[in-house]
Amino acid sequence: MAKMEERNEALRAATRKKILSAATVLFARKGLAGTGVQEIADMADLSVGLLYRHFKTKDDIFGELVEKAMADIKAFSAMTKDAIMPPVDLIKISARTLIENINKDDEYLHFQKLLSRAAEDISDSLPQMVAALLEYAQELQDNLTLLIERGQEDGSFRQGCAKGMACLFLATIQGICTWKLSRKDRYAPLTPAMLTAFLLKEEHNIYD
Repeated sequence: MAKMEERNEALRAATRKKILSAATVLFARKGLAGTGVQEIADMADLSVGLLYRHFKTKDDIFGELVEKAMADIKAFSAMTKDAIMPPVDLIKISARTLIENINKDDEYLHFQKLLSRAAEDISDSLPQMVAALLEYAQELQDNLTLLIERGQEDGSFRQGCAKGMACLFLATIQGICTWKLSRKDRYAPLTPAMLTAFLLKEEHNIYD
């Protein structure tokens, strides 16, 4: 009986993941308002009835994606506040993780595109959740700014406006995701060093 329940739970989790993956792609392409439940079900290769067994509304699907984003941002933000690991090591780990996600598959790219338009295309039922997401994003920018300032103080980072450098780092990630999605034939895999070259003093000739 326990094994049967485990199999059922695994099936439910797999179905839920299919729905979220399909919704991520469609929300990124068409926005929340422009995406229908039937479209999500079709892309997930499920019936609408089965979809509704997992999510009551389209907003519930979007809400879960936003909650995932907040958890990811919070975890990334927490890592930048590590007071023990040197700033240069922290930024290298961050860059490596981000580039691995970008180069791996398109799901991460669609998710980033979804987040970039979340504040612009949202139903009236979710403004508080999106506001919370934007607060987490601001916290990430603030913590990344502090990390860069720490790196500038210990001499491992280039000097300059730390806030602007943090904005450039985060904007570069979004830009790379957008480029790879729209111009797959023109995309060449990047390295973590390419992402941190403008920040770190030690990195030279990384494009050779």
